[in-house]
Amino acid sequence: LQGLYASLESRVRARTRERSAMNSIAGVVSASLDLHDILEAALDKVLELSAMDAGSAFRLQAEGDYLIPMAQRGRARQDLPELGRVPLAALTSRESLEGGAIALPLSDVPESPQWQRARREGWRQLILVPLVSRDEVLGVLVLLSFTQRRIPHAELALLSAIGNQIGVAVEN
Repeated sequence: LQGLYASLESRVRARTRERSAMNSIAGVVSASLDLHDILEAALDKVLELSAMDAGSAFRLQAEGDYLIPMAQRGRARQDLPELGRVPLAALTSRESLEGGAIALPLSDVPESPQWQRARREGWRQLILVPLVSRDEVLGVLVLLSFTQRRIPHAELALLSAIGNQIGVAVEN
């Protein structure tokens, strides 16, 4: 009985955290109509929630598969990989993003000069959070960490839901 009670308490805490995160993101993305402001504030909140060290927000170019940088935040910001305009294929495929947030070690990212530099500087993990609205990928949050850890499925599902919420704001 005590084990069941502890499990129930744990699930209630997790749900409360998820609801709080979604409410925080809703407040952040509805506070402005400026795309840069929305992405900067959302990126700050997502970094806080995910315990990642830094990140960048990109919008997907309407024609073609290029990511355009919109915001950059986090620890060692000046040492973040300088990505500029990036082909989506340098990170992942559009099809992969349609499945939701993805966590992978930086060593699994396709080779490029930017990612080689990032590895040398100590970045170890990457989470890609697609910004989706009406089943269309509009952008992506690239979250980076100096430490590698196993990202639970529940955390990736929460990040995917947050990405959908941000995606609607981006579309608007």
